[in-house]
Amino acid sequence: MGNEKVTLSNAYYLGRTEVTQAQWVAVMGTKPWSGKDESGDNRPATFVNWIDAVAFCEKLTEKEKKGTYRLPTEEEWEFACRAGTTSQFSFGDDGSKLPQFAWISDNTSKAGEPYAHDVALKKPNAFGLFDMHGNVWEFCSGEYTSDRTKEERPHRADSGHMRIAAGGSWDSDHSKLFPGSGPEFYCRSASRTWPVPGNTSKDKGFRVAWTPPAKKK
Repeated sequence: MGNEKVTLSNAYYLGRTEVTQAQWVAVMGTKPWSGKDESGDNRPATFVNWIDAVAFCEKLTEKEKKGTYRLPTEEEWEFACRAGTTSQFSFGDDGSKLPQFAWISDNTSKAGEPYAHDVALKKPNAFGLFDMHGNVWEFCSGEYTSDRTKEERPHRADSGHMRIAAGGSWDSDHSKLFPGSGPEFYCRSASRTWPVPGNTSKDKGFRVAWTPPAKKK
C-alpha cells in the first residue's frame, strides 16, 4: 500500500493458510497439479489460475450458504500480511529472518526441494496467519494497474487485463539476472506481481476471504 492511507470499512476474515490441495479437492473435485510431482494434501493448491480461484470461492459460497467467500482485495491482503506493522515484513526489516516465517528459494530449491511446501510449518504473523510471505504468490481480486508508490519487480507490466498476486513465493529469486531482486525483495508485505487470469503456474495459489452475512435489521 506504499505511503498512501487506506481505510478498510467492511469486516472480513482471511484464511489462516493458503487453500490446500485437500480443500480444493473437497470443493472442486479436481487435481490440477496431478502428474507434476506437486502432490500433498497440505500443500497449497497450485496449477490453478485466477479464474479457477474465483470459481472455488463461488462454489464454496454456494455449498456453505453462509456469508460470501471471495478473493481478498490487495488492500485487505496487505493489511492482513502486515499484521499491524509498517516494516518491510510482518516481523520487521531483517530479511535474514525470512526462513523462519517463509518458504523461499534458500530453503526450497537451493536445498533440493523445488516446490511449494506444506502450509503452517513456519511461524505465523501477529494475526496468526501462516505463509503470508513466500510459499506461493496469492491471488487478489483486483485488476492490475501500475502503482508507483510500490517497488515492483524489475519490469513493470502495462495496465490492462492482468490481475494481482501478492507475497512472493518459494521460487521468487531473480538475483542472478537483476541485482537486489532475491527473496527479500519479492516476499515483502507490499510485494505484488501481475498474473494473466487464465495462466497457471507452480508457484501461485490463493487464500480465501470471507464476508459474514449482513445482519438482519
